[in-house]
Amino acid sequence: MRTTKRFTPRTLERFEERERGIGRFENYQPWHQITRSDPASHGRSHLVFHEGRFIHLLSDKELIVRYFIQMLPNLIEVREQQPLCLYRENDYLDQTADLNEYGMYPGTLEISETLKVKHPSTHDAEQSLPWRMSTDFLVLLRQENAVKKLAISVKAEPWTSIIKNRRTMQLMDIEREYWRQRDTEWLLITPETYDHRVGENLRRTAGWVITELDRTINFSLVSDIVARNQGRPLSEILQILGDAVGDINCAQIAFWRCVWSGYCPIKLTRGWRPSESVELISQQEFENQNPVLSGRSAWK
Repeated sequence: MRTTKRFTPRTLERFEERERGIGRFENYQPWHQITRSDPASHGRSHLVFHEGRFIHLLSDKELIVRYFIQMLPNLIEVREQQPLCLYRENDYLDQTADLNEYGMYPGTLEISETLKVKHPSTHDAEQSLPWRMSTDFLVLLRQENAVKKLAISVKAEPWTSIIKNRRTMQLMDIEREYWRQRDTEWLLITPETYDHRVGENLRRTAGWVITELDRTINFSLVSDIVARNQGRPLSEILQILGDAVGDINCAQIAFWRCVWSGYCPIKLTRGWRPSESVELISQQEFENQNPVLSGRSAWK
């Protein structure tokens, strides 16, 4: 069981010393992590091993949103708990070998001063330091010959509760302006931005998708079999797929990867039981089930 700790200036200095918030792909280190030496998060945390490293997710909602992100086409990289710069500086924005984009951008201290909002801080008996803010997810997407950035903040509370908390709104103002200055789209994902049944289906099926098992999938074959058998129970479709791809385990991986990638746009509000039927919907309806893919934000 993790002991109760709190953030202090020394905690932030330790994060800096360990070079958290930098790196790329399997070498990326999130600013906030799930370790015994880190203060515990308020929500139920999750460690998910994927693509060569552990993904640190601080709540159930972050876990669901990470699954929504995984469904995005042309996904290059996802960085959770991405720290924001305190000071105006030359940012190497993407830390990717194929994108050398440099520029002078204001840090959160300057932005908070412009917005006339008090910047968060942390202190102990000896000193006080500005708090290093972070964004829950920074997503990099391939867009023709460029890289598109998408910043995502996740809140467990509904928008109607968030707007009643003046301090929360101020901090989100700083975060939103930080990414606006960097020409980066910023989304606020709250419980009302998606159907909880969709999130539950992703959570239950993620093991077939976010897995280190190497499987070559013929998406055209899978989508064709599903299209010819839609309306039938999932258990029957998986049996047919199993005969085509090898076994039931391969069928599960092939089916759900095909769904998450959009090749089999099914209604994700269906029940989780295998006896429930599979219903195909239009590509637009399928994308609308995903607040990240459809660009839906709770921020008004």
